[in-house]
Amino acid sequence: RRTTFIVLLVLVCIGSFIGVALNAWQLFRSHHCQWGLQTFELFSRASMCVYALVLLITWLKQIPMAEEFDHLLHAVLDFHGHGHAEFEKLVQTYFDAKTLIYEETQWLMSHRTTIYIILYVQFAQLIA
Repeated sequence: RRTTFIVLLVLVCIGSFIGVALNAWQLFRSHHCQWGLQTFELFSRASMCVYALVLLITWLKQIPMAEEFDHLLHAVLDFHGHGHAEFEKLVQTYFDAKTLIYEETQWLMSHRTTIYIILYVQFAQLIA
């Protein structure tokens, strides 16, 4: 699944970059083009290209969610109760793992919002 996702995302990057290049070439080569629609199409394709590239880079930097939950679970299960220092370490490890999970859900939400905007721009390009 991971390899398929990466390959498809790279194909989206390549395809949208080719679209941007062809659109830019047509925009500056043609003397009869409609500048407003052509510029909007160039912006639409460029936004898809940049988004796919940013998604690929940031997704590859993410720690898998299962690994983060495993760290959170072992923070609690590996506690043996040998004093205040051990308990402080447990609490710190727990909140570190919980913070990572929270940051990943925020990352997912920001990408969700961004892709909705990009899809609306793509839809507007389709009907224009």
